[in-house]
Amino acid sequence: MRANRGRLATCLGGDLLSLFFPPLVAARSPANVELVQERHNRRLRLSLDQRIMAAVEPSDVVAQLWSRVQARDWVGVGDLLAEDFVLEWPHDRVRLRGRANFVEFNRSYPEGWSIEVLRIVAQGNTVVSEVRVPHPTVGPYFALSFYEVDGSRIASCREYWVIEAYDEPVAERARWFEPM
Repeated sequence: MRANRGRLATCLGGDLLSLFFPPLVAARSPANVELVQERHNRRLRLSLDQRIMAAVEPSDVVAQLWSRVQARDWVGVGDLLAEDFVLEWPHDRVRLRGRANFVEFNRSYPEGWSIEVLRIVAQGNTVVSEVRVPHPTVGPYFALSFYEVDGSRIASCREYWVIEAYDEPVAERARWFEPM
């Protein structure tokens, strides 16, 4: 009893935890407290990242992508792509692999272009965008893009680019068409 009174007197002005749970006091060394706090912070960050990923609509990710491309925010573009992002252009029979390659390819494209998002539609994790890309010397183009979005990152894109141009329909078909 006397030993506990001495302990109580020592703890009254300080840490009462040591009175009731002496083994925990030893575990509360500054290094251990830092480790516990870091683990707690990491869980909070993971939890927050998971909530953000769950709350982001795939169509919003694609809208952000086009917005960042227009702003030439190449770091921001990269943030929206998975590390192993894949872009396919079936009409040219080529594929581009990797976030860094996609960003650098777009960064190095001749200036003068802009982005006009015409529409974005989504079903589940699949997002389709129709975009017009005016350029004074190499366009304008239309891009039809099919994205697969995983959480808050774009995993892949299958994209078709066509030049905006009026071609007079051949005589046999002319009766069904008119210029737009």
